[in-house]
Amino acid sequence: MAKKNKKDTKRRHEKPDFPKFKLEMPDYKKPDFLRKFMTQRGKIVPASRSNVSATFQRKLRQEIIRARHLGYLPFVDK
Repeated sequence: MAKKNKKDTKRRHEKPDFPKFKLEMPDYKKPDFLRKFMTQRGKIVPASRSNVSATFQRKLRQEIIRARHLGYLPFVDK
């Protein structure tokens, strides 16, 4: 087998942590803020696209689901 070249491997980009961007912590009572991290169809944007940390993404997911159950956000936008 041939050796893998360092140039051939994909590099992971370091994701900036949310305090650097001064993003507030997600809260289910702020649907306008949560919509920034959703597509037009109502899906949650992946962390690789929204450029947030894994910790922030987990909290964001939890708050979006909570807001959907309480009726602040729709499950699906038509």
